[in-house]
Amino acid sequence: VSRIRAEWTSLLDIGCGTGKLGKVLKQKGRTIYGIESFEDAAKEAKQELDHVLCGNIEQMALPYQHEQFDCMIFGDVLEHLLDP
Repeated sequence: VSRIRAEWTSLLDIGCGTGKLGKVLKQKGRTIYGIESFEDAAKEAKQELDHVLCGNIEQMALPYQHEQFDCMIFGDVLEHLLDP
């Protein structure tokens, strides 16, 4: 959380899990989008974040605009991708 700059207000958390990190960031007035590959975790995250997609980031079409986010978080995700 301390590495997220105050001026970054729109964030995408890839591998958001149940939304715990996003919830903390949201409490600081940010808009948080999440992508989670596990359905149960995504359902929980939907209760905490502004928008959540469930799916495989390497296979899904993303509905976001070019440069929509000030920051993208890949916590514990890159090492699980086939071609990061």
